[in-house]
Amino acid sequence: ILVTFGDETACDSFVVAVEDQLEQQLRVLPTADVARPAVQNNGAVFICATEDEAIEVTNKWAPEHLELLVEENEARMVGKLDHFGGLFIGTLCAEVLGDYAAGPNHTLPTGGTARSTGGLSVLTFLRVRTWMDSGARTGDTMVKDVVSLAELEGLCGHAASARLRLDPPVCPATKSASATPVKLKRCTATDAKPRRCAVSDQALAGARAILKEVDTEGEKALLRIAQKFGDIKPGEPFVIERDAMEAAFNSLEETTKQVLTRAAERVRKFAEAQKSSLKAVAVDIEVGEAGHDVSPVEKAGCYAPGGRYPLPSTVLMTAVPAKVAGCKDVWVATPHPSPLMLGAAFVAGADHVLAVGGAQAIAALAYGAGPVPAVDVIVGPGNQYVTAAKQLVSGLVKIDMLAGPSELLVLADPKQNPSLVAADLLAQAEHDVQAAPILVTFGDETACDSFVVAVEDQLEQQLRVLPTADVARPAVQNNGAVFICATEDEAIEVTNKWAPEHLELLVEENEARMVGKLDHFGGLFIGTLCAEVLGDYAAGPNHTLPTGGTARSTGGLSVLTFLRVRTWMDSGARTGDTMVKDVVSLAELEGLCGHAASARLRLDPPVCPATKSASATPVKLKRCTATDAKPRRCAVSDQALAGARAILKEVDTEGEKALLRIAQKFGDIKPGEPFVIERDAMEAAFNSLEETTKQVLTRAAERVRKFAEAQKSSLKAVAVDIEVGEAGHDVSPVEKAGCYAPGGRYPLPSTVLMTAVP
Repeated sequence: ILVTFGDETACDSFVVAVEDQLEQQLRVLPTADVARPAVQNNGAVFICATEDEAIEVTNKWAPEHLELLVEENEARMVGKLDHFGGLFIGTLCAEVLGDYAAGPNHTLPTGGTARSTGGLSVLTFLRVRTWMDSGARTGDTMVKDVVSLAELEGLCGHAASARLRLDPPVCPATKSASATPVKLKRCTATDAKPRRCAVSDQALAGARAILKEVDTEGEKALLRIAQKFGDIKPGEPFVIERDAMEAAFNSLEETTKQVLTRAAERVRKFAEAQKSSLKAVAVDIEVGEAGHDVSPVEKAGCYAPGGRYPLPSTVLMTAVPAKVAGCKDVWVATPHPSPLMLGAAFVAGADHVLAVGGAQAIAALAYGAGPVPAVDVIVGPGNQYVTAAKQLVSGLVKIDMLAGPSELLVLADPKQNPSLVAADLLAQAEHDVQAAPILVTFGDETACDSFVVAVEDQLEQQLRVLPTADVARPAVQNNGAVFICATEDEAIEVTNKWAPEHLELLVEENEARMVGKLDHFGGLFIGTLCAEVLGDYAAGPNHTLPTGGTARSTGGLSVLTFLRVRTWMDSGARTGDTMVKDVVSLAELEGLCGHAASARLRLDPPVCPATKSASATPVKLKRCTATDAKPRRCAVSDQALAGARAILKEVDTEGEKALLRIAQKFGDIKPGEPFVIERDAMEAAFNSLEETTKQVLTRAAERVRKFAEAQKSSLKAVAVDIEVGEAGHDVSPVEKAGCYAPGGRYPLPSTVLMTAVP
C-alpha cells in the first residue's frame, strides 16, 4: 500500500514513477512469481490532497509495518499516527532492517489489529499477577463496602465471607453434632487438573451463528436477537448515554452512591499505579534509534453480566481501567441494565451503555452495529456463549481472556479457622454450579483430617442458611475437592499444577517462603484479613482473572490490557553498514531476494529516476480513496478453522501417535526420523555453518537480545497501600514457551531469533 499527498500533478507523476520501478525491479526479482500477483491483486495507492487526509487513511488501515518517508513535518506527522504495528522513520530505516537485525520484533499485528495490540516482544512472555497482603490495619470501611456491594449484587456468600473479617469467629473446637456435612472429594496430586477448557463445542456453534447474523445484517440482526433473548423490548432504546447514567446514579440511595464512588476510586488508584509501571523505551542502534511507545487503544468494550446476579463491580473493574488507560470511547455492554448498573457505569466514566447481552453484544462490539462502533478491545466475564463469541472474534479484536467457571484454591495449614475457610469457599461456589472450590492442606495427617472434617461441617452449617445455596451446594458437591498433602512442598506442587484463578494462602509459619514458591495464580491473597472477596469488590486489583489453568500463561485484566506497546525505528546520521549488510545476508539465506534488494539500496542509495523508462510496461497500483481503506481484515478463513480444529482434536485425543501420523502425512518428518531435536544437535548444526553465517546470526541475536532486555526493564513491579494492608503486582515469566517459525519455501531463521531470544 502506498499513501502519498500534496499537489495532485506531483503525486500522479510520483505514482507513475513508482509503478515503473516496480515493473523494472519485478523483471529481475527471483521471487517475482509471488511478488507480482501480490502487487497486482492487493497493491493499492491512495493519493490524498492533504497531510491530514493521508494520516486519516493510514490510521484507518492500521498497518502491520508503516514507513514514513517525508522531507517536512516529520515529527508532527509521527505525533498524529495512531495505529501501526511497527513504525520506520526515514529512508535509512527500511522496514527490512526491522525484519532482521535492528532489535525490535518482526512479528507484528496484521489485518488492522494494530488498533488493538502491539507486536510480539519480551513482554509477551511475562505475566503481571496481582496480590494482596494483610497487615495490622483492619480496613473496616473497605470491608463494609464489600459487604454492601455483595448484598447489592445478591451474592450473600461473598457478603458473609467479608463480614467474618469484621468480627472473626472463634475457631470451632469440635464438629457440630447436628450437622450432616457435605463431603469434599479427596484427591491426590495426580488429580490436579493443569488445563480446564472454558468453551464447549455447543457454545461455539451457537455463538458462531449469532456472530454471522450480526456481521451480515448489523443493527437489524442485533435488535432481533436481543429481543428474542429478552435483553430489550420492541421500541426500547438499546444505547444509553451519559445523561441517563447520571440520572440513574442520582436515583440511588446516598449510601449506595458513596459505596460505588469509594470502590471506583480504589480501582482507579491501583490502575494508575499499574499504568505508571510500564514505560516507553529508546535504545541506540547502528542506523539511529529504536524503541517502543505505550499508547491506549481508542475504543473499548466492557462486558458486565446481567442474569441472576448483575455485577456493578464488574462495570467498575472493566471501565475504570479503560478510562485510566486513556481510551477515548468506552462502551459497557450489559442486558436490561438496572439503575444500579447504570449508576456504576456513570461512576466508572463509561461513555455509553449497550443494553444488550450474550454473544449478540460481543458481535456488536466486534463488528459494529448501527450506533455501536467496532471497538478495539473487548473485556469482561460472561456466560459460555459470551466466552465463545470472544474466542471467535479474537482474530479481529483484542480480548482479555477466555474466562471459564470461577475457582478458588485455599492453601491452608490445619491450624486455620474452618469457619473462614468454609465461608471463602462458598463465596466462590455461589457464582455458578460449575464453580470449583478447592482446599489444599498439609502436615500431620491426623491434624489435616480433623481440619478437613471441621471445614466440611462449617460448609454444611453455612449452606443451610445461605440464600444462594441452590447454586453453591451443587458446586461444592460436584466440583469441590480437597488435597491432603504430607509436606509443604507437595502442597505447593499441587497448587502450581492447578494454577488457580484465585489463591488464598492461610498459614501460621513460613508464609514468605511459600509465597516465593507459588508460581502460577491469577490473584494471590495472603493472610486471613485478605479474603478473596475483598479483591472481588473494593481493594483495587482486578477481579477478572485467568481461569482453567491459564494463569500459567497470563495475568488478569488490568489497565495494561488497554495499552499497546508499539515499536519504532528512526534513522540518524549513522549509516550502520554492518547491520545493513547483515540484513542482506540473512535475507539471502532465507531466499527473500526482495528483502535483500531493499536493504542493499540503503548501502548505495540510487539516484532518483527523473523520467519513466521507455521500455517498461509498469504494473498498475489500484487507485483508491479514503473510503476504500479497510479498517479490519480477517486473518483466518472458515475453511482453515475447520481444518485446524480437526487436527487439534486428533492430537488432543491421541497425543504423540496422532502428531506423528499427521506430521508424516504433511511431509514434516519421515517415518523413523526424530521429531524432537536437542541442544547438542543444534550446536552441531551451528558449528557446521560457514563462519560468516555464524557471525551474522550471532550479531542479529545480540541486537534482538539487547532490545528485549530494554523492553523487559520497562515493566516494573508495583506495591500500593490499601486499607487492609498492601496490594500490588509482580512480573514473572511463563514457564514454558513455544515459538513457531515457518518452514516451507522460505524457512525463516530470523523468526527463530525474534521469538526464542525474547
